[in-house]
Amino acid sequence: MNTMNLCWEVALHGIGNTLSIWQNWELMHMILSDLELPFIEEEVWRTIKQLPSDKASGLDQYTCHFYKVCWAIIQEDIVRM
Repeated sequence: MNTMNLCWEVALHGIGNTLSIWQNWELMHMILSDLELPFIEEEVWRTIKQLPSDKASGLDQYTCHFYKVCWAIIQEDIVRM
């Protein structure tokens, strides 16, 4: 069963009704392994553009407006994090 079919089966029938224990582990490994991939600049920029400009995203209190306006200067440092 390929990844796409497996995901659809889980969505339609639930993970417990669809998969064996081995398939559960295999599916979770496939999903979680994507979390180990580095972010690419386009993903980060696309996310920043979608955020409301007047909100601060963290404890540093920098608003998203700051990230949008200064992106050309800070992009390499942000993506590297």
